[in-house]
Amino acid sequence: MDLIDRLNGPAPQDSVFARAFALRDSRRPEETESGFDDENIVLTASGTAVDAAAAVRALLKELQVQRVYGITTPSHLFSLLHRHLAVERGALLVPASEVDHLPQATAGLDRTSTLRLRATDEELHGLLSHKGVRILAGQQRELFSNRLSRSDYRKSPRLALFPFFHHQQLLATLIVFESPILDLEPTVLDVILGALSDSAGRLLFQGRQRPMGNRSRSVVLQRFQIPDTVRRLSDSRGTRELQIVETDLDPIAETILDIHPHLDRERLLEDMVDTVALLASATHDVAHLGQGRVVLLGLFHPPLDSELLIHLVGRTIAHLFGIGPHTPLALRERSSDELSRDA
Repeated sequence: MDLIDRLNGPAPQDSVFARAFALRDSRRPEETESGFDDENIVLTASGTAVDAAAAVRALLKELQVQRVYGITTPSHLFSLLHRHLAVERGALLVPASEVDHLPQATAGLDRTSTLRLRATDEELHGLLSHKGVRILAGQQRELFSNRLSRSDYRKSPRLALFPFFHHQQLLATLIVFESPILDLEPTVLDVILGALSDSAGRLLFQGRQRPMGNRSRSVVLQRFQIPDTVRRLSDSRGTRELQIVETDLDPIAETILDIHPHLDRERLLEDMVDTVALLASATHDVAHLGQGRVVLLGLFHPPLDSELLIHLVGRTIAHLFGIGPHTPLALRERSSDELSRDA
């Protein structure tokens, strides 16, 4: 019997699900007619109830019909997991570089935890495998002792890591700090992950991994690097014209955040700025001025239309981040002296 069959039931009396669903009450599975009944499959915590089998069935149905939300797909996946599995406190870590995995979406954690939380690729691969969910309790949680606030760490005596792989690559890790599913047996959590992993892995790959695959080619200049960049371009421009255009990505960011309530704003802006740098890498240097403000610097002859440039950036960002019509991006053409003075 495959995972889908096991979830759709009826469950054999000796199945993992039958045993697990009986945990919330003192009777053994064989004491009910079908192994478990509707009254005994609901887990509760902090007033939240979760019917685990029904939740996974609903998740599978949604995953099978989901449209891709572009680079923000992990945040959308987290929202689905948060809703169906009652993840009252949790985070979804995604690769942010070749080394670090950072939270793209969170729920229930305080600001200190969202800023501190991270894990290296080596640490996660040391904890995880393709085989299933990793439960950490007691001293096993030490990795997160300095990566959560004292309050969140104290409130998390037991946590679970759900890895999502695709083509042997770890694309995201759901960390559950508080949810009624933590009361289930580890073997049941493995079944839940196994049922979701293929659909979730494909969704993550199509939405984020594919468009972000060339991210290592992008270079984002910081504000202090602008004067040297302006001088370098000015010295080499010859007959070409130095184009300096500033825009603010905040209007698109606000539209995205309205759609993805669990998305971390700082991670979103980092992704957007990195994406602009990747898109413009053949023609422009891109510098980050803070928040959503970026400036593009390039040399051209004849001059490039600034309005067309920013229009194309806005349309492409909107497409890659999975949104439709949005407020057009404003632009401001800057002089080299003015930009160097403000940097």
